[in-house]
Amino acid sequence: MKTRPLLLLLLGGAAAFGQMSNNPPDDSTLLRAQAVLEIVTEHHPVARQARLRLEGADAEALKSKGGFDPKLFSEMEQKYFQEKNYYWLHQSGVQIPTNFALQFKAGYQQHRGVFLNPENQLPATGLYFLEAELPLLQGLFIDERRAAFRKARLLQDASREEARWAINKLLIESLAAYWQWYQRFQTAQTFQDALATATERLVAVKKRVATGEKAAIDTLEATIQRQDRYLKWQNARDQAQKARRNLENYLWLEGSVPLELNSQTSPAYQPPSLLPPDADTLLAGHPRLNVLEAKRQMADVDRRWAVEQFKPQLDLRYKLLSQPAPAAELWQQYNPDNYTWGFSASFPLFLRKARGAQQKAQVKMNTLQLKRQQKRRELTNKLRALRRSYQLQAQQVQEARQMANNYRELAAAEQEKFAVGESSLFLINSRELKYLQSLQKVWQLHNKFHSTRNEYLGTAALLYP
Repeated sequence: MKTRPLLLLLLGGAAAFGQMSNNPPDDSTLLRAQAVLEIVTEHHPVARQARLRLEGADAEALKSKGGFDPKLFSEMEQKYFQEKNYYWLHQSGVQIPTNFALQFKAGYQQHRGVFLNPENQLPATGLYFLEAELPLLQGLFIDERRAAFRKARLLQDASREEARWAINKLLIESLAAYWQWYQRFQTAQTFQDALATATERLVAVKKRVATGEKAAIDTLEATIQRQDRYLKWQNARDQAQKARRNLENYLWLEGSVPLELNSQTSPAYQPPSLLPPDADTLLAGHPRLNVLEAKRQMADVDRRWAVEQFKPQLDLRYKLLSQPAPAAELWQQYNPDNYTWGFSASFPLFLRKARGAQQKAQVKMNTLQLKRQQKRRELTNKLRALRRSYQLQAQQVQEARQMANNYRELAAAEQEKFAVGESSLFLINSRELKYLQSLQKVWQLHNKFHSTRNEYLGTAALLYP
């Protein structure tokens, strides 16, 4: 599997029963943590659902913009009774809302009929009109249409942050599965090397027993050691396969095709790196806090619209009239005295609807503000606790590696003593068991160390920034 250059440098190690190595050779069969990040981010169904949520928010924003779309209109009304055309009223045109309170309507109207109402009398050629409508009090600074548009924009921001947080949580889980596989893979490799060593020792003991250098009972003890290593290797290999299958749950190819790792694929060693700044610095743009802030601002839009409804409704209308004429003479036909105007006013007596909406929005704002404060505190404490755990586990990894090296030297010294007849298989086995246990502790601490670091980065929303 080809992987791109790493963006995250994570501490790791390669297992070998004889000696641990920090610089294993690069191999095309290695699966690196960064490759897991890229595959999961790009193709995992949860990550794709998160991006679809963004598309839904974009669609909602587009829908809210539709409230400002120009609209063609045509109206006609006719009364025909006892073979008489009482009246025929018609007007057509375009209605143009703006991003502000002002709205325009332009068009053409024509009226005919025997019993036409005098106020509807028009020249035979009809009239052009240009109408403007402006709310002077309620709706001047914000109305339901502009409120919906602002909330849709805030919903876009909230959806973007929710998607970012959802992908970070997914990456925490996938990397935890990767490092679990890493631990069990290295443990299986350790027992595989231990099995090879026990097999070689059994062959050597049999030869020395055949020449009379060793007692026959040593063959039985060497056989038991090999059988024990074989059973432990089988169990460790089974656990490694289960961990690999668990990791495959997070690996997908383009087109929602599950990705399966072949048996030759192995996790990669990666060097250590420092953590980013402390929690107070990281939380400045945290998605969980940004989502709550966007929701609070949406509630504030509702509150502002509710407060706006405390004002009386006073809408002013002005319609300029002009007779049809050729384009060159249209301006000559203009007469500012040809117009109609009017206004409409209303005001609810008790304002219960507006007061209830305002109180409801204010309660929601206060609730979201308290939630944001609480969430910030929780994130701060969690990040600080993870940082302390990371620092402690980094020290534990170093101590465990040194202890494993010390046990390896003791086992090697015991082997040399056995070669000259100054030790026994029992002592060698005891030394090697301690060494094997120390190696298992190393891989376990590696797993915890990396998982803690990734949880820190994911909690800080840095795995998918």
